[in-house]
Amino acid sequence: MGKVGSTHIVARKSHFFTGSLFFFICIACSSVSQLDRLGPGANPDAYSEMRPEQLEIRALQALRNKEIVDAIGMLRRLTQLKTSDARAHFLLGYALDEYATRSDSTPDRQESLRNLAIESLEEAIRLQPEYADAHRVLGYVLLNQGLLEPSIYHSNRAIQLDPGDASAYVNIGSARALQKKHEMARQAFQQAIRLDPRSDEAHYLLALVLLDLNEIDTALHHLRQCAQINPDHVRAQYRLGYVYFHRDDLTSALSHLENAMSIKPDYIPAYVLMASLHLRQENWTEVRKHARAAIRLGASADRYPSVHYNLGIALYKMQEYAESVRYLEASKQSYPDDPQISFFLGNAYYALAEYAAAREAYESALGLQPDNADLLYNAGNACFMLHDIACVFERYHRSCDMGLNLACDRIEALNETERNKP
Repeated sequence: MGKVGSTHIVARKSHFFTGSLFFFICIACSSVSQLDRLGPGANPDAYSEMRPEQLEIRALQALRNKEIVDAIGMLRRLTQLKTSDARAHFLLGYALDEYATRSDSTPDRQESLRNLAIESLEEAIRLQPEYADAHRVLGYVLLNQGLLEPSIYHSNRAIQLDPGDASAYVNIGSARALQKKHEMARQAFQQAIRLDPRSDEAHYLLALVLLDLNEIDTALHHLRQCAQINPDHVRAQYRLGYVYFHRDDLTSALSHLENAMSIKPDYIPAYVLMASLHLRQENWTEVRKHARAAIRLGASADRYPSVHYNLGIALYKMQEYAESVRYLEASKQSYPDDPQISFFLGNAYYALAEYAAAREAYESALGLQPDNADLLYNAGNACFMLHDIACVFERYHRSCDMGLNLACDRIEALNETERNKP
């Protein structure tokens, strides 16, 4: 059976351009070199001719249009002109975090941008301590920096100031889930859903908690709710595929994984799980297709070992032994206690006439399964090709004693050959 990944919590910031909350921010970091490196649009000097009210309007338009670099530049300029405007600092913190979440942001850049976002949001709160939206967004940014208790503090503060803030409860639920405090997480997500029944993210993250608690049916209900509210929620579509896969409902799993890939054609987890699904069906061509697609998209062996494992098995089954060996060897590093990998490796090396490598692989598998008759027999075959007769008979005899008739026949054939020698 193919190997698949595990569940994980990923929070998502609610958009501030929603409902009656049309929030605004800016930041006091006019000479931060890393922001200047984002591009010419991030330089506040580019907007020196604009008045504050123009800067605010244009920055909000840029945020709506996902022109984040330009928004950052305008908001930096606005904070230079209105240093005591809490709303301006809030908005810049929001924009900085928006840029940090871009798929092309490196981990180092994400961390530096989020640190700047935190500084900006803290300045907004210093200027206006009861700024509920600044507390909520700061709680979200701190959450994604792994600062869970500060995140909970600011999210709770947001709720004190605005008891109807569902997104703040989502922040708290996400932090509690990461702390493995599942009941507290459940309660927070349920409250978020009571306040906002159409919060797709609350339904999704509650489902992840329920999966960890093995409450599968209720988790499926919330995943379906999420997908119904937001059919383009790629993680919900993937997770539905994941649950159905583990329930052996491969038809439903296939449908949701195809949805996920249609929504986001570069979504690696969907390709990884699709390869596992086709491996279970022994559809080797499809395993190879989806596993290779995942690897092309960046599924490394250390982060996605299952897809390299599944590709190695599929190539082995398709008798593409040379390429199979490469992926099976990589998988061995991730699954050192899986004798099947070494067994297939031994067979692949044997087919490639690399008998010493085949013997080493079989011996590695025997270290994990010393009483496996098939392994002993194949190891004996490798010893035979290496002309190690003592090893041949020892391996064949042990295999024969375990009831493998093929090994017994080989022993008899070898003995017959010895008797017929002149």
